[in-house]
Amino acid sequence: MGTKKLCKWEKADREKKLEKLKSLVNNPQYVCVKCGRAANEKEIVCKPEKI
Repeated sequence: MGTKKLCKWEKADREKKLEKLKSLVNNPQYVCVKCGRAANEKEIVCKPEKI
């Protein structure tokens, strides 16, 4: 995929890449059981669990 895991994004990453972030989380199907972030694809979070 080539996208850095959302769990690893720093505040600066989120601020600079807000439009990219929106596209990664607009229809969440998975949640990271470690940090609670939600994403469209399981590859984007570290410890995904289907919602």
